[in-house]
Amino acid sequence: HLRSTAPLSERTVRYTIIDGRYDGPLIPSPERSCVKFSGTETEECVVEGFTFTGARSSTGGGLDGGGAHATVRNCRFISLSGLGRKSDYPSGGAINDLDGLIEDNFFFENFSEDGGAVSHCDGTIRGNHFEQNMATGVGGYKVYYEGKGGALYNCDGRIIDNDFVSNECLRSGNPIGGGGAMYGCDGWIEGNRFESNTAPSGGALLACHGAIIGNRFENNQALEREGGAVSNSQGPIVDNEFIGNIANSGGALHNCSGLISGNHFFGNECFLSVTIGALGAANVSYARGGALEGCVGLIERNLFIENRAVGGTYRGGLGSCEVAGAYGGAISGGTGTLRNNLFIQNECVTGDCGSPDPNPGISRGGAICGFEGEIVHNTFVENRGVERGGALDDCPGAVRNNIFWLNTADEGAQIQNGSLPDHCLIQDWT
Repeated sequence: HLRSTAPLSERTVRYTIIDGRYDGPLIPSPERSCVKFSGTETEECVVEGFTFTGARSSTGGGLDGGGAHATVRNCRFISLSGLGRKSDYPSGGAINDLDGLIEDNFFFENFSEDGGAVSHCDGTIRGNHFEQNMATGVGGYKVYYEGKGGALYNCDGRIIDNDFVSNECLRSGNPIGGGGAMYGCDGWIEGNRFESNTAPSGGALLACHGAIIGNRFENNQALEREGGAVSNSQGPIVDNEFIGNIANSGGALHNCSGLISGNHFFGNECFLSVTIGALGAANVSYARGGALEGCVGLIERNLFIENRAVGGTYRGGLGSCEVAGAYGGAISGGTGTLRNNLFIQNECVTGDCGSPDPNPGISRGGAICGFEGEIVHNTFVENRGVERGGALDDCPGAVRNNIFWLNTADEGAQIQNGSLPDHCLIQDWT
């Protein structure tokens, strides 16, 4: 065992420091981890009660696990770097390739190309706090790409009861990365708090294909593309809270293909994205899906409240005012079955250019736009589509046994441009 004198004392842990800082003459400084395991250690080997800081190694600035199953608990990992050239794929600012229990640790301001704090750790990760860790991506001597996993990268064990706060992925070039908190973690993800994490895509999670159960996602942002909270997940997403997440498409979820059940989606938003090309032309991405975009499969027993798709105006050629539209206050695109969900006060809105040519633009589907599967046994109340489709717009699949009431739009207050509803209760339907 490697323990401090009082591993449960916050003061002792804070001041029992293993500092891997290099003060010699070599530039750049040599790579070395604070602790390097042989790789044969079992769970009976315990590291507990230290602060690790200052080290730099592309195989884990704090701990280089070497595939060991050692236990690490009650430690602090502060300002460690996973950058360097010892590995072709530097990752894990604090810990790399340790497959034992990682429990009750504090990770702060660590960084690496991928996995700002922890990478390739397949044991249980439980009860830790990850804050302001960063995946920097790659530049310089390699092909440019975005960082992946602001806190965790390719960790496939159980990830339970952790806090992920203000972790970040930076954009370094070609858009192949993301996941402000986690990337490529395919184990069971349960009971975690994800708050204010940011990335170009997948504000909290990207490409995590295990079960996502009972987590809270709040104020995460995909600043340039899709999935304010979660993007590209294939596992079940059940009994989570998604609150105030933001993206260009899919304010909460984007391109998720597992069961989506029992979740609360409240106040998520997708927004207009405009970038200016090399020749001054505007590249415009419409706002699609305040809560969900492009999700496939069974979507049932969820609550969608006050989610928004928000278009707006931008300057086109010769300074002209142009308007970009918005689609689906709660859901845009996707297919499968929507069943037993409740949609309340979602809206799809856009701006205008003012007089003399207001050009109000497109705003379609206060609750849902362009969902191609069946829509059965849902309730839609007080959703707003502005231009058309207060509740539904352009949904060609079967629409059966739903309630539509107090929804509003200039055209088709309840439903517009979809299949003929069957056995539905629809206000003012003729």
